[in-house]
Amino acid sequence: MHNDWITKIEICNKLEVSPRTVQRMVHRGEIRKKQIGYSMYYQVVDPTYVQPESKITSTHGPPSIINIPVPKSSYDKGQHTKNYNEQITSYLNALATIANAVTFEYSSPKPQSDTSLCLLLSDTHIGQKTNYYNSKIGCEAISEEIPELILDAQLPFDIGEVVILLGGDMIEGEDIYQTQPHHIDLTAIEQVEKISSAIMLLAKQLNSMFDCPVKIETVPGNHGRVSRTADERSNWDNVVYQNLALASSIAKGYNPNFGITVNKNFNQTNVFKIQGHKVMLYHEGPKHTGTPAMKIKLAGWFKTHQWDVMACGHWHEWSIGGLFGKPVIKNGSLVGYNDLAERMGVYDPPRQAWWLMTKEKALSVAGYLEFKHARIG
Repeated sequence: MHNDWITKIEICNKLEVSPRTVQRMVHRGEIRKKQIGYSMYYQVVDPTYVQPESKITSTHGPPSIINIPVPKSSYDKGQHTKNYNEQITSYLNALATIANAVTFEYSSPKPQSDTSLCLLLSDTHIGQKTNYYNSKIGCEAISEEIPELILDAQLPFDIGEVVILLGGDMIEGEDIYQTQPHHIDLTAIEQVEKISSAIMLLAKQLNSMFDCPVKIETVPGNHGRVSRTADERSNWDNVVYQNLALASSIAKGYNPNFGITVNKNFNQTNVFKIQGHKVMLYHEGPKHTGTPAMKIKLAGWFKTHQWDVMACGHWHEWSIGGLFGKPVIKNGSLVGYNDLAERMGVYDPPRQAWWLMTKEKALSVAGYLEFKHARIG
């Protein structure tokens, strides 16, 4: 065997990419493949090739990085929280200043059909580290696996619009509970950077795949909160959404036909319309829809917001329920089995919800994308 030809595992390690990415690089002609004996070997066409990282870039300088060590005792907890909140506020203010400086007028491309593909992306917990999951696995699942899983679903309709609903807990955070520093592989600001890049790459791929506009709607979750005393909107999820909105705004400034629009929302609930139907997006929705107590809760939300579809996350279990004939879509998590599932005695595979909406039907076809990284048993 020639020294330039190496196994699939070796080329994955060399380029620091997943096996799926290797297959795509073979199709693009960036990697050669041939069978030698009973095994398949690979060769990089360009020996100097390095797999590029996906990053959101800007001509405007980013705010300074937040880096405050976790307190080692209860004595310095108060001072730590004060410093943490001050730097968080400074960071958010800097982002807001940049966003206001790059506001552009643009015209969005119009949908080509009256069918919207809705993808509920929540509870991705980028930063969490378990036996089955880490930040690298999570980001690759978002930016690489989701487009392939959607293609595998062979949707029966022409898609005129894609709506990505970001339902919160996009990151794991780093000061939610006392032992959390032992269960994360990135700091909160690094978690924000990775998930922002992965979501924008996903949006670009869906925009290209269906050749239609992509809209992003948002609500924060509970894991992004910066402290128990800061404003509820001071949430790392909101920083992710601000990053996405900023990247989209800058891109539209250079290309008015850029097909991704981010409607950032920093409040706990977000009500908007898709194909004329009112959708309520809320992170900590009902745990289920089967008891009188939960139906009363849903009825209260329905009285207030008059939704046609409710979408939520938080509980890490995919399901579809309803109230008064109105669908309630509850998302799974990207993490899958972890210590929370162990304590609750509940196991749900890593799943994310999708459904189709038309002008005639608030929910036409629905399903879930299931990931392999945390399947057990």
